[in-house]
Amino acid sequence: MDSLHIFRVNQVKGIYAEIHEGDPLSFYVPSDSKAGEAHLVRLNHNIDSGGVEFNGECDCPDFSCRCLPNFNKTKAVSLSTHKDHRTRCKHIRRALREFNRLMVLGVSRDRVRRNVKQREAAK
Repeated sequence: MDSLHIFRVNQVKGIYAEIHEGDPLSFYVPSDSKAGEAHLVRLNHNIDSGGVEFNGECDCPDFSCRCLPNFNKTKAVSLSTHKDHRTRCKHIRRALREFNRLMVLGVSRDRVRRNVKQREAAK
């Protein structure tokens, strides 16, 4: 992870998610079991059969051994956390939470900027 150019690091309740500058839909999420290691999560991989929702992809063993086979059986995203049904590992879920947080912050900042411009124009 040191060799990658990271432009943003965020801590949410002790969980770090790092976004690689070259791909804002790819996150590095730390491993819980291996200190100092992180898993690469790509949010825009593995689209469902309806072409509507992305399941995501992670390079952790749990995703490749359990989640991906579950996804490949149905080609549908499962929100279940039971190991026999889930299609997203905890790293994907963490990356999605961080992505959603960043989106809300971006929309909120944009809305504030618009409101300030409208008030200035009204003066």
